[in-house]
Amino acid sequence: MNRFNGVGTLPRAAILNGGEKKVLRFTLRTCLGFNSKTQKDRLAFVPCVVFKPSQALVQMLTEHFNGMVIGLEGRVNT
Repeated sequence: MNRFNGVGTLPRAAILNGGEKKVLRFTLRTCLGFNSKTQKDRLAFVPCVVFKPSQALVQMLTEHFNGMVIGLEGRVNT
C-alpha cells in the first residue's frame, strides 16, 4: 500500500517552480509522538511536491502559510 495521510504545519512558504508545467514544493512538519526521556514531541519534516497546482492552492501556500495546519493525502515516492 503506497498511501500517505498526514496532518501538520508549514514551517516556511512553499516554492513554485516551472513555466508551463508548474510544480509546488513545500515541507510538512508533523508530530510522530512524544519522547518521554526528553519531554518533547518527536517531529518529522516531510518534503512534498504538488504537480499542476491550482492558483488558489499556490496563493494559499506561498502567501498565507504562517501557522496554517493542513492535511494531505497522497502517494509516497522514495
